[in-house]
Amino acid sequence: MSLAPLVDAGGDVLKLYDMGGIYWQLPPRKTPQEMKAHIDALKYLKIRPDDVFLFTYPKSGTHWIFQILNMLLKRDAELTYGNLKSSMLEFGMREMYESQPPPRISMTHLLPDKLPDNLLTSGNKIIFFSRNPKDVAVSMYYHVVKTPSIEYKGTWENWLSLFMSEKCCFYNWFTVMNKWHDLKFTHPTAPILTIMYEDLLKNTVSEVKRIAHFLDVPTDDELIQRIIHKCGFDQMYTHDMTQNDRTVMTGKIGDWKNHFTVAQNERFDAWFEERIKYTNLKLTFEDDGS
Repeated sequence: MSLAPLVDAGGDVLKLYDMGGIYWQLPPRKTPQEMKAHIDALKYLKIRPDDVFLFTYPKSGTHWIFQILNMLLKRDAELTYGNLKSSMLEFGMREMYESQPPPRISMTHLLPDKLPDNLLTSGNKIIFFSRNPKDVAVSMYYHVVKTPSIEYKGTWENWLSLFMSEKCCFYNWFTVMNKWHDLKFTHPTAPILTIMYEDLLKNTVSEVKRIAHFLDVPTDDELIQRIIHKCGFDQMYTHDMTQNDRTVMTGKIGDWKNHFTVAQNERFDAWFEERIKYTNLKLTFEDDGS
């Protein structure tokens, strides 16, 4: 792993590391060599039969969907903090992950090719959670400028151009979407459930029930309502503050409209429409109030 800084159009630099084609920040207390060894070792991860794998693009509501899954699997509507940290495969401590009682949530921003080769044929339940890229771009911008180790001081305008480029912080958004689109066709029998952030926010009860059904978790209306209440963004924000860990943003659909200019939006739409035709994703960019 080597330092691979990305430079935006204004000359501002993001201090990132090349993790084998993934441009990401170095976690606290890890050297580049230690991080490379950690990522490489994920290919040999011992998968338990009841492990549930959660794949997300960064800043797509990972914390939120994790809490919902954790509550469903434990049938207990309580927010957790420790499991969230240790469940993140690329950043968590292996000892803490391996000591978790079953069923574990194995959570990652990586693509499956970084994990064991038998993952897609193992029968383990896989959830892919996605969010519209305009709101992702905004959330990622605030993440990179507020992360001291990245050292980024660029403008929103220049960040947006970088987000739309082929070499972006993490992966290009469409690289991830296209990969998952292909995987569902090449592995049609793999138990993969795609959940959209916006659908979960607008139709929370039905989507939580759909997730529970996919996981074969028995539920009742009382448990569903308690989970929805506990996973409300106000509840999660308060919980994060007590843990001194700000990971929850506003959670709104369409916050991008407070940041995109008309010209930026037109440019983004042209970029998006050219590439979305290669997938079957149906995305929601605005809250229609329904």
